Amino acid sequence: MYGQGIMSQNYLFTYYALLLYFTHRFYASYRYLFFSIIIALVSLIAICRNSEIFCVLIPLLYGITSIKDFFPRLRILLSNKLNLIISLLPGLLIIGIQLVYWKIVTGHFFYYSYQDNPGEKVDIFNPYLMEVTLS
Repeated sequence: MYGQGIMSQNYLFTYYALLLYFTHRFYASYRYLFFSIIIALVSLIAICRNSEIFCVLIPLLYGITSIKDFFPRLRILLSNKLNLIISLLPGLLIIGIQLVYWKIVTGHFFYYSYQDNPGEKVDIFNPYLMEVTLS
């Protein structure tokens, strides 16, 4: 259908594919360049759809099979604090651009864009039965 190419699912699929690829590359080499890319991808995913913020669990839990595997990995990630802070900068920049845009357009740093769109939320008392049935 016309207009389907601009829906967020297309972008999210690509971002998730890249997130899985770079997560694997990061844990194969522990290069912080890949970690920076992971943080940027997580930020882009969260901007596309706020509920997708849980994608941060993919790189955190990648390859973890038990609780005792988690803490050594956490120690490795936190061992080089300077690289960790530098790796967070692309994600903070991406999120910052979005927050500034919302502030300029709406006057608020955080804006829920689905609040005024009919049919874009769960509406128990007006379920759009005819529209769904006949669409």
